Amino acid sequence: MGMLNRYLLIGDSFWGAPTGTADYLADLLLVDFPEIPLSFSINSSSRNTFDSLFRNCPRDIIGRQAGLTVLCIGWEDVRSPMDETTIIQQGQRLLQEIHHNSPSQIVVTTIPSIQYPQESIQRSKIIAYNEFLRSFQLPDRLQIIDVDAVFTKYQELQCKRGEFVRNLFTDSGTLGTLGQMLCARTLSLELLRSNSRFLVS
Repeated sequence: MGMLNRYLLIGDSFWGAPTGTADYLADLLLVDFPEIPLSFSINSSSRNTFDSLFRNCPRDIIGRQAGLTVLCIGWEDVRSPMDETTIIQQGQRLLQEIHHNSPSQIVVTTIPSIQYPQESIQRSKIIAYNEFLRSFQLPDRLQIIDVDAVFTKYQELQCKRGEFVRNLFTDSGTLGTLGQMLCARTLSLELLRSNSRFLVS
């Protein structure tokens, strides 16, 4: 099996650590692509901040020699005392490090903002980081998947259900089971749509 079909899925505690979104995504891809010999390496931990991943990049990301690296990270950083500018700088530094030193395709998700009140500091940081991602350009091998927009639209649709609305988040603000599945399905559908770019049979 070549590195093209080796997937590295990196998350933090928001997406579900040690299990959660990454496990759902791996399972969905195995369902969608039964003919392709995919293998997965999952790194989902509350220690996965931009700075920590950057410092350990040679071993934990570049050294994995993955054909596709999926990054669902940033929540630990927006909850820290760091300001928006520092968060964006550290996120950009990590993406550039991976892009410059690995041939991997890179998929990065925005962070859902709807779990925080409108005027909260955390929501302000998430919005700033998401805006950075949406405008960030690297040649070819980088794709941004706007999970924030998907979650916002999903919540709007759910409001039509009235009392039957189900929460996407846990009491601590992380993704619940439904939120993890929604995120994983969003990612798998996008990879399915662009399979000529990411997958080799």
